Amino acid sequence: MEHGVLTVDLSQYLTGGAAGRPDSLSGLNPQFQSALASMFAAAPGGLQIKSAYRSPELQAQLWEQALAKYGSPEAARKWVAPPGRSQHGHGNAVDLGYMSDDAKAWAHANASQYGLAFPLGNEDWHIELASARGGAPTTPVSSSPMAPQAMDMMTGGGAMPTGPTPAGTGAEPNGMLMGNLAAMFMQQQQARQQAQKEEQDAEEARRAALFGGGVAGLYA
Repeated sequence: MEHGVLTVDLSQYLTGGAAGRPDSLSGLNPQFQSALASMFAAAPGGLQIKSAYRSPELQAQLWEQALAKYGSPEAARKWVAPPGRSQHGHGNAVDLGYMSDDAKAWAHANASQYGLAFPLGNEDWHIELASARGGAPTTPVSSSPMAPQAMDMMTGGGAMPTGPTPAGTGAEPNGMLMGNLAAMFMQQQQARQQAQKEEQDAEEARRAALFGGGVAGLYA
């Protein structure tokens, strides 16, 4: 369900560190912000926003602090996502605060009606644009010289050349070309899945930090 018009001023719901950062809302994906506003307008109350957009500078600061605390990128990665690895940094996620169990239950029961989702089973406060994790591949398709033709063929917008391969042109047979294209898209899909797994691992570590010390204060 798409919502193209803001129906409520979300700034009144900002709390904690999010309330002190001017870009908390302005940095959000407009579609996501509009969907959130529609959901908040319909909610019976009891919802807050504790963390919203995080700039690359803020994420880098959190990352550097984690490096200093834990001593290595491998250890730090368990607690903090590097810049570019968080949906917060892409403007597609916020962390909600619930003032009651009823408010939490309402949000989870109705989020999908507004094009929103709670993708992390271990973080019932982390809400995203439902399409956020199904976006473009990590490596843009357009980075390859073959991309325009490949995309046409994959989407039906163009046709593979037919007939024999001209002798001496160096052109690949159709079967080999399709194999190369399939391999390219498979590599891109694997890279995207790995990035998503790393992001979810970081979010899981963050939850542990929130409840067990760690760097929880960095995310307020």
